[in-house]
Amino acid sequence: VLYEVDATELAGTLSRRTIENFDTVVFPFPQASPCSDGQNAILIRRFFRNVARVLKDSPNSRVQIMILESQYVDWDIELLAQEANLILDTWLPLPMNIYTIRFLAGKAWRPRNAVFVSFRLGHFSPT
Repeated sequence: VLYEVDATELAGTLSRRTIENFDTVVFPFPQASPCSDGQNAILIRRFFRNVARVLKDSPNSRVQIMILESQYVDWDIELLAQEANLILDTWLPLPMNIYTIRFLAGKAWRPRNAVFVSFRLGHFSPT
């Protein structure tokens, strides 16, 4: 991990870098193992349960992920978010050319059927 930030332990790993909480935390294309492996849902669950500790307690705070639509369904992302008191706020198709995504080995990857998903903290009513 380039910046030594653990998505499942954000409060601990980010506290060394900043003393302020964030308006938005973005996790693009989270994946712990091959797509069908259950470890991916565990990664997302831990991320969602942990992320509220580094977000500002504000109705404008957001948790955002970019993910393949099939992963969103297969990993039951919305349920995992609800378990962490995060409420779906925005779900949009992600344009393929918005930026270049790379595999760990550095090869460029253009995902098809990717989505941008944003969640808000559940204790705030929608505006």
